[in-house]
Amino acid sequence: MRCLNLCCQVNLNVSVVKGHGLTRDPDHTRPGDILIAGWDRGKPAALDITIASTLCPAILGFKNAPGTPNINIAKDCNALSVGWVPSSSGDPAITFAVHIQGHGTDEEVTVDEGTSYNIYFSGLENCLVLSRGGLGLRRLSLHSPAAYITSAVASDCSSPQSKRLLHAIDLFNASVPTTDELTITSITTSNLTQKLLSAKLEDQQFTKLFANASLPDRARLLSISSPHSSAWLSVTPSPRLNLHLDPSEFQVAIKWWLDLPVSQGQLCPQCMSHSLDQFGHHALSCKNGPDVVSRHNRVRDTLFEFCQRACLGAQLEAGSSLGHEARQTRPADVLIPNWELGKPAAIDLCVTSPLNSNTLQVACVTPNSAAMQAEQRKHHSNDAKCEELGWVCIPLVVESYGSWGPEAQRCLSRLAGRLATQLGQPKSLTTNLIYGRLNLTLIRANSRAILSRLYV
Repeated sequence: MRCLNLCCQVNLNVSVVKGHGLTRDPDHTRPGDILIAGWDRGKPAALDITIASTLCPAILGFKNAPGTPNINIAKDCNALSVGWVPSSSGDPAITFAVHIQGHGTDEEVTVDEGTSYNIYFSGLENCLVLSRGGLGLRRLSLHSPAAYITSAVASDCSSPQSKRLLHAIDLFNASVPTTDELTITSITTSNLTQKLLSAKLEDQQFTKLFANASLPDRARLLSISSPHSSAWLSVTPSPRLNLHLDPSEFQVAIKWWLDLPVSQGQLCPQCMSHSLDQFGHHALSCKNGPDVVSRHNRVRDTLFEFCQRACLGAQLEAGSSLGHEARQTRPADVLIPNWELGKPAAIDLCVTSPLNSNTLQVACVTPNSAAMQAEQRKHHSNDAKCEELGWVCIPLVVESYGSWGPEAQRCLSRLAGRLATQLGQPKSLTTNLIYGRLNLTLIRANSRAILSRLYV
């Protein structure tokens, strides 16, 4: 029904315009999801509706509006995309952003009370999917040829004589490397989907972005495009559950995530010896002030909460009561009894940065290299103590952008399985829950560390 209502909103007012009766395709077969009678010179139009992009829950939650996907309607050679955000009160205060293939710009979404917010940020990186470090938005002028090609093939309208289809193929081929180019023969003989074609486009966009980036920016791109790094953007905001960011925190988080300036180079008010770089990196590594310790403790407490919900009998700060010397080499932020082969697991949490001078040269080439180096350091300092106590040392290392080390991923995967058993939920759901909340806690702490130095 939402699709039928959408047609009414794009100047197909069925209650006013006579002869445009809308009906659902009764057996849901191609060529149309919705059939509009009397569309063009007496001929009906078959509308094939596909999802163009899904707005991030974090972005929509920032405007206090529920998420609604953009709709891409393929009709002939024109890909019409309509995106909207309903008002929080439920009233139909909706402004449509209509984009015709090749003639659109960044869209602006209007929410209730007449306030406008440009949700489609300009810039190549913003229009990448979350798994590529973007904001989950898509540039419609780039993806509309892929939408049209797959719709034409699925509708059996892929005639070799179709100039419009050939034009769409040319547009697609201009945006991908030679190895991924399409022909009339290839689209009819292979099982193409819009998801597959869009992935090829996004891979090429990421490749271009990475090739033109500086070394620190390459390290950042590899970190934010690592598995689960962008999980915080997929969390549905909820102030009651403390799963949200304040407007100032969200703005700083987005700027820092996309490597946009967040400060003007003033002197750091905490250490009084270094200037704040404009991208906020010093604020996240400055040892003066409570921010580094607070970030560690907040992420640790979130992990401990999940261990409790999984009924693992976890303990906090284990080893700190074993004497003064043991406190200096405390091997466990969280101790989980009977974790592996009957031995307790000493989980030692660490937050590191891929932009540190001692890891940058490798981090700009190899994903997760900063986290893996930190894991090795933790093993070097804790293995002997854990062996003495009969524990298994598990370094739980996360990079400042939310990329988790290999040992951390294995540990969290096992925790997600235990939690899924206790809650009676699929493991995929508890995995997303754990990474989403941990990374949201991390990003919130990063934003607060930057803000605390800007507002002093």
